[in-house]
Amino acid sequence: FLMVFNEYLYNSKELQDDLGLEWYDYGARFYDPALGRFFTIDPLAEKYYSWSPYNYCLNNPIKYIDYNGEGPWEFLKGLGSSITAAITIGAQAGVEIKAAGRPAVALYGNAGSKDFIGVREGSLTHIAQENSPTRYGTSLGLGSFGTLTEAEVIKTTEIEMRSLPMTDAKMPVEVEVEKGTKTVSICAFGVAAEGTQTAEIRTTKRT
Repeated sequence: FLMVFNEYLYNSKELQDDLGLEWYDYGARFYDPALGRFFTIDPLAEKYYSWSPYNYCLNNPIKYIDYNGEGPWEFLKGLGSSITAAITIGAQAGVEIKAAGRPAVALYGNAGSKDFIGVREGSLTHIAQENSPTRYGTSLGLGSFGTLTEAEVIKTTEIEMRSLPMTDAKMPVEVEVEKGTKTVSICAFGVAAEGTQTAEIRTTKRT
């Protein structure tokens, strides 16, 4: 009989109970819950001369957080910089049929969708650019069986140097590059299998 104990407790930090010390490992420093503070010096203490090198978040845990004990950063700014969202345009549709209150048949299709505008790293940005991927997909669910096919295609234009016939000279040529990734997954009775395939098509751009 094997017993497994969760050592990642307060703030999801690992509890170090060697010698009965009960310290939490923040990475850069150890935190002592009995004292309610770090007992080792902040490795970035030289940046905060007016504050104690042992304190947490400049004594302002409402405004700041310190994820690994290596200096504070503003919580709201950090949260905003981690947000990524997008408005997607395209042709998508789905339908679900239930039997006895449980999904019996589910169908979904994406004939082609593209991110149009969104938030990336906390800033509003226009992301419907040439290298923005177009997504396709279909899924089918029949009771405990399901299959999903997803594809992502990125089209870009590159400059390629090509040799002129019968000479050693080279000239720049615009080439349309289409890179695609296709993922197929199958799930039956809780067991899933997945495969991925990539391909690249290079076509000389006509002028």
